[in-house]
Amino acid sequence: MSKEKILAYFSANPMSCRQNLHLVMQIGPMLKGQKKSCIIVMDKKMSSRIKRELQGTGIYWLRLHEKGEKDIVFLYRRQVLANHLKSPKVRLFLREYGYGGEDFWDDIALLKARVKCFYDRDKTFPHEIGAFLGYPIEDVRGFIENEGKNCLCCGYWKVYSDIQKAREIFQSFDKAKEDAMRELMEGKKICEIAG
Repeated sequence: MSKEKILAYFSANPMSCRQNLHLVMQIGPMLKGQKKSCIIVMDKKMSSRIKRELQGTGIYWLRLHEKGEKDIVFLYRRQVLANHLKSPKVRLFLREYGYGGEDFWDDIALLKARVKCFYDRDKTFPHEIGAFLGYPIEDVRGFIENEGKNCLCCGYWKVYSDIQKAREIFQSFDKAKEDAMRELMEGKKICEIAG
């Protein structure tokens, strides 16, 4: 989508519409079913509004942490994410980081606790969160082992393994984001965009 169209939309619409477009730009691939989950930081008012708006869409809202007037929110498609976390490769990886439970909620609770520890006590950030975001495990592992350096390419995440596959996924995410933005600008609500 052109910058001109986005700027025209911003100048012609009230703040709530601009906030929605900004949000859709960040979570469009998840709204359109291309991503399993995403994490976003937003002010508490918008966070509460989005929680209400996503009810009944199959997208779940979970506050991972709150800091001042901001919420760190995990949005996810429960069954899709649960199936991903059950895959043998992901399960093995998560066990290395102490996620021993076979229960979805146990894994989510531990992730939430680790995010809280990071923000409350300056502990190490739980980079295994990439597994919960659906990133390829080889890339999550590569990020951790390389401390975020030496990636082969960078897009929606830092790539350490299959560049071609990552680029294909990035293109599908870009298309989904464009579709979600177009639908919002045509008048659809966020709950209607969620596919």
